[in-house]
Amino acid sequence: MILRKGQVRTIVEIYPELKAFEVEFSDKHGQTYGLISLEIYQLMLLYPDNSNLSLVG
Repeated sequence: MILRKGQVRTIVEIYPELKAFEVEFSDKHGQTYGLISLEIYQLMLLYPDNSNLSLVG
């Protein structure tokens, strides 16, 4: 599996003492295509871009 820097995925399990994280990779339909354990230094914290959102009320 090729992982590209900046890919947004889901942490599905946190191992004791934050030693590692189980990370799931899925396509736009929610089908899992990869599951891998990563250490914290291998993760990048990303923030959502909410600049184009507006409130409906």
